[in-house]
Amino acid sequence: MFPLEKLTFKDLTLKSVMLLTLLTGQRAQTIHLLKVSDVNISNVDVRIVYSSLLKTTRPGFHLSDSIIHAFDSDDALCLVKTLTRYLLVSETLRHENCDELFIGTMKPFKGVSRDTVRRWIKTVMKNAGVDIQVFKPHSTRAASTSAAKQAGVQISDIMKCAGWTNAQTFSRFYDKIVSQQSNSSSNFSRSLLETV
Repeated sequence: MFPLEKLTFKDLTLKSVMLLTLLTGQRAQTIHLLKVSDVNISNVDVRIVYSSLLKTTRPGFHLSDSIIHAFDSDDALCLVKTLTRYLLVSETLRHENCDELFIGTMKPFKGVSRDTVRRWIKTVMKNAGVDIQVFKPHSTRAASTSAAKQAGVQISDIMKCAGWTNAQTFSRFYDKIVSQQSNSSSNFSRSLLETV
């Protein structure tokens, strides 16, 4: 799915959603709630503020911001470049008062539901040859956090990125064996990209 300029809006959307899901370790619910105003893109990173109430939001606890650095080693996997292109293309399609980050890929180009985001993730997984009878869209959360652990990211950093307050949640439900090896890094998203 590269170069970005040659992708259809649908393919660009699918790629943006999948990269964002994998590199943040977030649920489809969290991704679907993102607003354009939550995302700040520079040449070196994407900063995401989670402004909406989430599944894990409670008094005194809200998901910390995500910072995903540009991946200069491979532009095809760089979220900074992908989201920049997505926002440029979607800007001409979205309605004037539409602040949802992800919009439908066909008219009327309105904000999408959590189920649509899940369906998009499932489509990318299926196109990548993943057995969707075994692995579901939520499996991306386990895959990304497990790959980060295997790449040497500290459990405390993984917990912070994923929004967990208890290490047992990760070890019990999400810590899976990942087949590829990687070099060590302290950056969650960079470590994931380096496993590719």
